[in-house]
Amino acid sequence: GVKDPPAQQPFEQRRVTPDVAPGWVRSQLPNDPPEHAEPLVDAVVAHLRSLGATVATGRFRTEMVVDIRNDGPVTVMIEV
Repeated sequence: GVKDPPAQQPFEQRRVTPDVAPGWVRSQLPNDPPEHAEPLVDAVVAHLRSLGATVATGRFRTEMVVDIRNDGPVTVMIEV
């Protein structure tokens, strides 16, 4: 294990991935069907666009090919 608390460790030695057991993330997700989420996502997207943000979306319940390039740390927090 790690001896020093994360805040006291040099940045280069801090853990970048969460320390969670398999299945933990899924246990935190709601059991609601996608039909329940779709109008909520549409409302958030519409609001962001009304503020002038460019928002790209896909389609619910379809396969999507995603190409992503990470260039530095980014944190996005959204509360709905």
